[in-house]
Amino acid sequence: MTKVALTSLGCARNLVDSELMLGLLRQENMVVCDDANEADVIIVNTCGFIREAVEESIDAILQLCRLKENGRPKKVIAVGCLVERYKEELVRELPEVDAFVGVNRMSEIGQVIREVLSGRRPVRLNGQPYAHGSESRFALTPKHFRYAKICEGCNHGCTFCAIPAIKGRLRSRSPVSILSEVARLIREGAREIVLIGQDTAEYGLDRDEPGALPRLLRDLCRIEGDFWVRLLYSCPTHFSDDLIDVIAEEKKICRYVDLPVQHIDAGILKSMGRKESPEDIFRLIRRIRNAVPGVTFRTSVIVGFPGEGENEFQRLLDFLKETRFERLGAFEFSPEEGTRAAAMPGQAPEEVKSERFGRLMRLQQEISLENNRKLLGRRERIIVDEWSEQADYRCVGRTEGDAPEVDGCVYVKGDAAKPGEFAEVEFTGCLEYDLIGNEVHEPSQ
Repeated sequence: MTKVALTSLGCARNLVDSELMLGLLRQENMVVCDDANEADVIIVNTCGFIREAVEESIDAILQLCRLKENGRPKKVIAVGCLVERYKEELVRELPEVDAFVGVNRMSEIGQVIREVLSGRRPVRLNGQPYAHGSESRFALTPKHFRYAKICEGCNHGCTFCAIPAIKGRLRSRSPVSILSEVARLIREGAREIVLIGQDTAEYGLDRDEPGALPRLLRDLCRIEGDFWVRLLYSCPTHFSDDLIDVIAEEKKICRYVDLPVQHIDAGILKSMGRKESPEDIFRLIRRIRNAVPGVTFRTSVIVGFPGEGENEFQRLLDFLKETRFERLGAFEFSPEEGTRAAAMPGQAPEEVKSERFGRLMRLQQEISLENNRKLLGRRERIIVDEWSEQADYRCVGRTEGDAPEVDGCVYVKGDAAKPGEFAEVEFTGCLEYDLIGNEVHEPSQ
């Protein structure tokens, strides 16, 4: 019986693809194993979004190929975004890789494995774009939180981003498919469903269905069970009033808004190909904060974009000081091959990008610590993720304002809460990004 191991790199969207591939292989009676040294075949699901991710993916592929010298694994298969982005180059430059599979041909992984084990070197590229259905998945996350991909691809065309060239245009899954999958995940023990896509706020627009995302969220909340629904990656362009209303009204929807704005200077936003003006962004943030009391914002920004001088960067810092986002991801601009931004004049030196990144993150640490201090003495419901490795605490969890794997956590003292369960905690201490709390058993007033 064929044993298969898988290394999943990059984002949660890749993780869902990895789970789907492993689910398909298990249906074909292949054995999924954790140890590459025990596997007949190892799959590397690659990321090709930015230069650092490309380097990480190639390093992982080469490291696993070296293991073949000891007889296990026998074969290495590269799949995913890196393969799709650098098709011909990889096939030519990496003869030690036994097969290549692009993002639209992953459903053929079982046949690809049979071919490589028979001595062939298949290359599956340039397939018809599709959106995953709700096929059986092999969980790579703890069962209490699961990702559900509601759409694939993107219609934005930002000048700095290679994703449309890799993933194609927007394709939304049907509501029936998503609802069926989520209901199954809840029955299997999920207590948090994290909805993902390149831009989840675009959901349904390719089907000419405005308002599809708010309707989907309300339908998800009708599924029986005690669980959270978290929405990630919702760009400002299509963040509607109806969507704000759903977050404000539905108790199962986390009061958490992931709104990647990328910058606030009007000239930089225009160069980025973003459709929002600074005024649009400020108005949207105000509307959300007014409509959703206690909302947690997460955003992402890019420093060192071509044409960003000290004045433009200072506008970004002033914006962060004013909005005081609870969560923030910052990135140094990476001139990605094939993107319009890579050829723009005014490219910032690496040392300038690094210096600005450091200044921005120091500011955000101060903002985050100040935000956390305001929570001291408050009680909130958290989801418990795991037992704590620190003797002073029993377990580690997250508030509804913390997405798994990207945000902060809560270190909990108590004797009842277990991983995979909800618990009520009173916050007694904090760090820059994390909270400390005591579990409480009487209901909050």
